[in-house]
Parts: sequence; C-alpha cells; structure tokens
Amino acid sequence: MAVKLTTITHGQGGWDDAENANFKALKDGIDGKITSEGWITDPLVMLNGFTVFSDSQMDIPAYKVISQDGEPVRFILKGSILPPSTATGKTATVMSIPGSLINFISAAGIQSNWFVGSVSFNNVLAHINWDNKAIELASSVPINTLGRIQLDNVFSN
Repeated sequence: MAVKLTTITHGQGGWDDAENANFKALKDGIDGKITSEGWITDPLVMLNGFTVFSDSQMDIPAYKVISQDGEPVRFILKGSILPPSTATGKTATVMSIPGSLINFISAAGIQSNWFVGSVSFNNVLAHINWDNKAIELASSVPINTLGRIQLDNVFSN
C-alpha cells in the first residue's frame, strides 16, 4: 500500500490544507483494505466441563479475524473461563475452535503461554496448545486449582 504524503515544514502557510490532504490520502489508501467481521462466538464450544467466567460481554469467549486485502493477518482471541473442579490433572482440552484458525496459528508458528491465577493467588504459567482443532491447556499445577483463565491474545502472521 503506497500512499503519497506531502511534507509540511514548520511555519508553512496553508499547512492545515496539506495536513488534511495527508489524512485523506491515508484514509483512501486503507479504506476497504483492512476489514473485520467483528467478534465471533460460534463455533467456539466449551469442552470437558470448562465454563465461561461470567455473562459479561468481555468474558464470553470470542475471536476476531482482521484481514488486509482479503488475507487474514491477525487473529484476536478474548474471554475468561473457569476450569471444572473435576479437572485434577495437569492437562485438559478447553474448547474447540475452527480449523481455519488452527491453520492460521500453525502457519504463523505461534506458541502461546499465559499466566493464570490460582486459588492461592499465585500466578501459574500455562501453555496453550492448538492441536486437534481445540485449545489444550497444560499447567504445572492441577487444572482445578486454577482460577479465572484469561484467553486474551493477539496473533499475527
């Protein structure tokens, strides 16, 4: 995307017209080229007893794909979840996600880690694996001792 901007020098007469022309050139240069369909909650499905932390819009797991010139360039995941009390192991499959997102994450070579709160108010580093069209969580402590798990992350290729 090549956008031609005008240089403005200090004290230049009519600088505001040149400035407005620069803003218009930037807008015209990106208009329609960067798109997003907004937050998508379907087909994210909670698995194995994991639940949404609350019914607040920010806690409901969702994702957004941002595209440039029709190609996905950024994937944003948000939400807060709670583990089930029955998850006594250190790994668990949390939720399913669309295969297209797995392909995007895999192509970008992304590996994710999150700090999640535990019942004892210590933070625990948890590794997120994206295999098998699902988010798989691996922790150094039993999953059921974790508190709220934030899924907020941005992935770029």
